[in-house]
Amino acid sequence: TLERVVFEGNTVTTSNTTTQNGGALTFTGNNLTVNNCYFKNNKVISGAAATSNGLTSAGGAIYIVNTVPVGGVNHTGVFVNINNTTFEGNSAVTKGGAISVANISAKDATAPNSYVKCTNCTFFNNKVTKNPATTTETDIVTGSAFSAVTSSATSVMIYDFAFVNCTFSGNKGGSADGSASVNESKATIDIDGKQWATATFVNNIINTSATANCGAALMVNVATGGTKIMGSNNIIESVYSTYITDPTFYTAGANATNVDAALTDISTVTYFVVPFLIIRGTSSAKNFGINSYGTPNIVPSADVRNVANVDNKDAGAFEYDSLTSSINANFEVAEMSIFPNPTSGLLYVKSNNDIVNIQLFDLLGNLLFSQFNQSNINARQLVNGVYILRATDKRNATRNFRFVKKN
Repeated sequence: TLERVVFEGNTVTTSNTTTQNGGALTFTGNNLTVNNCYFKNNKVISGAAATSNGLTSAGGAIYIVNTVPVGGVNHTGVFVNINNTTFEGNSAVTKGGAISVANISAKDATAPNSYVKCTNCTFFNNKVTKNPATTTETDIVTGSAFSAVTSSATSVMIYDFAFVNCTFSGNKGGSADGSASVNESKATIDIDGKQWATATFVNNIINTSATANCGAALMVNVATGGTKIMGSNNIIESVYSTYITDPTFYTAGANATNVDAALTDISTVTYFVVPFLIIRGTSSAKNFGINSYGTPNIVPSADVRNVANVDNKDAGAFEYDSLTSSINANFEVAEMSIFPNPTSGLLYVKSNNDIVNIQLFDLLGNLLFSQFNQSNINARQLVNGVYILRATDKRNATRNFRFVKKN
């Protein structure tokens, strides 16, 4: 179990003839639970030798593979729950910008279906890139946020997948920098192969990137895949696969009308919550979701911040309800940002409302100073390091930002 862990800036490189996967984490066991974690800017890359050999690297943040356990016995199951977790800016080569699942091990005869379930998760600006050694469209890259490759062999394990109240936005594919339209990602979520039983989608927002190299939002790669997909009340921008013949589990939705263009971080020195994407007050995602699905019910009673809903669930990981959560209403009017970050001198707070108070904390929670009715601070005298700035505007909306002082 991983709880409140930040994985940031890890790099794994495939070299020579050995494939390396999982930029932050490779899991080969039975039970994995990830709660309130933040995976940012982790990546797997292919080095020069690996490139020449056509090797790739999957799972920019997490790689899940059911390898044969020690002793050679068949696998008894892989059971993964990922809750209230954000994946931002992770990247991989050809498959699984944030998460990749590989189903390769023979199953025990009595093993139940394995599963991967993501609840209240945010997938933002992850990418999957082509192999640098190839330049043709035959080098398909896919699953810019999530990729599952399940073998066609009937001897391997059978998986169930579930995505509940998750937000996908800005995930893309292409060249090594994610900018080229050649070898675009074919889908944000891709489920390939035959050895999977169901893929359930409930109350999700699945948007593609605004760039041309994002592909569709959802794809399955086998003729039977369409009958295996189930769920309800999703906002999905586009579906790539012709095998998905029943569109009743989703409605079309545009990125600009559903979620903000940047993550919001409300963590303080005493309160931790992962960054998340806010749905806007005019969004069609408000009250779009359902409160119950399946037996037992798989719909969470609270959002990524542990804010409960009082009527219908919203789609996505963020619950917007101005009647019960003043912090939501404040977010709607308090669009703040700071710049430059890192800073060596003045640090500015940009807001659509007047700033009435700025407080500065160190990472131990000590208040260093407080000032009123100014929209910038002078950081020149600070020791190099990381600090927390808390800004409050005239409507009493408060935002917290981490920034780096660096000479």
